[in-house]
Amino acid sequence: MRPLSRLALAAGVTLVLCAVAGVIGVVSLLNPPSPTTRITSDDGSEITLDWRDYPAFADPSLDPQDVLDAPRAGDVAAVVSEQIDELSTGLTPALPGVGWNPADPDAPILFPADGNGYGGESLHLGYNVTASTTGTLPEGHDWNALTDALAGELSALGYADVVWDFDRAPYPGQTRSEHEDEVVSQHGSLDPDEMWMWSGMAQQGSLWVMITIWDERRGAPEDAWPEETTGLDLLFGGTVISQDDEAAYADGVAPFEGLARPDSTSSD
Repeated sequence: MRPLSRLALAAGVTLVLCAVAGVIGVVSLLNPPSPTTRITSDDGSEITLDWRDYPAFADPSLDPQDVLDAPRAGDVAAVVSEQIDELSTGLTPALPGVGWNPADPDAPILFPADGNGYGGESLHLGYNVTASTTGTLPEGHDWNALTDALAGELSALGYADVVWDFDRAPYPGQTRSEHEDEVVSQHGSLDPDEMWMWSGMAQQGSLWVMITIWDERRGAPEDAWPEETTGLDLLFGGTVISQDDEAAYADGVAPFEGLARPDSTSSD
């Protein structure tokens, strides 16, 4: 067998280096470096903060202080259970003859975050539990009266005003026409009085409740999702941390306080 010439060896090395560079390039695209921010400390020295170390999340709408102010993961179920009890009692006059299904005690309610959006770990835990009515809403029931009562009860519990999907502004990048098409597709009309379903959300810091009222007798499409003809569902959820992680979370977010969060660099 003839030995390889220097030219052939060089060509082979070049191909290997190109292949390695290609692999590195793909890995870099799939795992981009986390963003960094340079700040000046109190003593005048410059510090580079790596957002991979941020224990919260890239979403700027979620304030870490709201998470710190929320119930801890071990307490949030009891807090929300009490809120559900107060809501169900307060809504009795607006829902004659309608009861409430208890939450499934075996359903998981806490979910760890996949990451912080910058390739690092987040200490956040997601929480959710559903409360739903049992029975049938009277046909022709006044949804405005029901939602006014619901808004009043939620306000008394510290929640902000309910933002209904059909009232909200279009999402960034969504035109008014696209938003209206979405409303008609989901709710059946642009006129709330003609819709077969209303959905909205109220927030209390890092906690929230999603509200869905529906009545298939108001012209729901044939492929409508509800198993029951009518009803009111309240999905309670939020972002919390465990008591054990409280100090690490507070210390971890402190250096980043007041800084604009970069766009997420990972899909977690």
